[in-house]
Amino acid sequence: MSLLRSYSFGAFNGVNELPVEVLNLFKDVSADDKIEYASEIIFNGLQGRIDFSREFNLKAYEATIRKNQRLGTDAEKKKRSWIDFDEPNSDDYSETVTNGGISVNELNTRAVDKVEDAFEQYLDDEELLYAIDTIKSLQPQLLAEAQVDLIGCIRQALKEVPQAVKALKEVCEEFPLVSEMVEIVLSSNRSFEECFAM
Repeated sequence: MSLLRSYSFGAFNGVNELPVEVLNLFKDVSADDKIEYASEIIFNGLQGRIDFSREFNLKAYEATIRKNQRLGTDAEKKKRSWIDFDEPNSDDYSETVTNGGISVNELNTRAVDKVEDAFEQYLDDEELLYAIDTIKSLQPQLLAEAQVDLIGCIRQALKEVPQAVKALKEVCEEFPLVSEMVEIVLSSNRSFEECFAM
């Protein structure tokens, strides 16, 4: 209780003398007990965040403070994840994990490569889907303006029909957006049926 009495001498957060109610929060503490969050408890008592009319459980209150700090740390980790590509030693590794990072060594580099490949595949798939959707949306406009069934033309050009190859080349020269989208579809190494069944 001597630590707590020292709070009552001099100012604590602008308060010259601690109220009896706040000091009574610690009445069941023995000389052997360690109070980990005395300052926080006193501050919350002064701010009226503790109900003095109810029985106060110091250990439970400290456990709640610990839990809230851990949740705050976990939430902070979720906001800032990063990968440490340096060789981990025991101290750095625990610090990396504590600060929301992932440490990479030779054993899990392959896993990172797999994630990287999967991400690149996802981006390629998204680009392909965008190209297919764009071609489908341009189909009515090209039928009206250029009298070309673009999807049918692509199908026939893939079968190497000379008139279709020539028509597709002309449309691509006239409409740069069509050229870009057709190039994405053709370079995807997917079959026509696979692309336009999507």
